[in-house]
Amino acid sequence: MTEHERRFMAALTAVRYGRSGHARLELMMLCEGNDIEEVFKSFAVIADAMPEPAKAERVQ
Repeated sequence: MTEHERRFMAALTAVRYGRSGHARLELMMLCEGNDIEEVFKSFAVIADAMPEPAKAERVQ
């Protein structure tokens, strides 16, 4: 996985889990300091379209 692919997936995962600060940081790095607002909005739409993340249950 390349650095760009990792940052893309990290940003999408962060958006899915409501960590907007982390998502914005990854997108700033991915977009090399350019405006990220449209990309961030698009990631939010993608995240909303995805099924809920699986919840891990603790095994006793």
